[in-house]
Amino acid sequence: MILIFGKEDEMIGIIWLIPIIIGAIVVFAKPKPVVSWTNKLNDWIIEKRKKFAENEDTLSKYFFRPLLGGLYKIMEWTGKRFEDEFLRSGVRITLILYFIMVMAFVAYIVIVVIIAIIILVLLFWIITRILFGKEEEEVTYASRYPDTRANPIFNAYKIEKAILSEDKIFIDKSGRRLGTLSKDLFSEDQIIKDASGNTVGRIAQSLWDKDVQVIKDSEGNKIGEIKNDLFGNRVIVDDEGDKVGTIKKNILGETVIEKD
Repeated sequence: MILIFGKEDEMIGIIWLIPIIIGAIVVFAKPKPVVSWTNKLNDWIIEKRKKFAENEDTLSKYFFRPLLGGLYKIMEWTGKRFEDEFLRSGVRITLILYFIMVMAFVAYIVIVVIIAIIILVLLFWIITRILFGKEEEEVTYASRYPDTRANPIFNAYKIEKAILSEDKIFIDKSGRRLGTLSKDLFSEDQIIKDASGNTVGRIAQSLWDKDVQVIKDSEGNKIGEIKNDLFGNRVIVDDEGDKVGTIKKNILGETVIEKD
């Protein structure tokens, strides 16, 4: 059987041979500084292993403890097995390099798996938002304010200013955009649009009370008011006079509609 190896296979083979080559050089060249360095490394591993054994954080528990524990076992085994200091140092360097390569590969696999899981979760979330987001929005409006009262102002939790215009944006508690509030070009009214950009109503100034604003549907029928309560707070009421919420500023300075 003929085996055909490409350049990548040759490169991988060379990489796996490097620790053996380095260890052999130490054994035959007998460099004293390398022996001294491996002895200092042994002391350092023992010290750090004790330190991380006391830590209970996730990184220490699942990464540093196994890493230092493996290095400690290598140092302990080679110390008992080899009497010649140069042979001991050469074997230690070879085994340490192989161990670090294996640990790096395992860490790489774990990171890839975590990233893949995050991407899958995000894709699932995006797909569900695309498929069911509109349906949820329609159910929310219809169940709480049926027919002509399906108006963002009654469901909004927060009112934010748009970045590129003077429009206001209605936001619900989950952070979903419900619609917008913009100035009418031909009157003093404010136009209410839903999330799809359809005009669903307007807010007009009352003819009889300067402190009252009338909320109307798309056909001009009154469906509610914005006015002051007995304590001077701006409140939203429906067409039956029941309070829907109070317009306030929260501690962050945001405009919110506090539901009752």
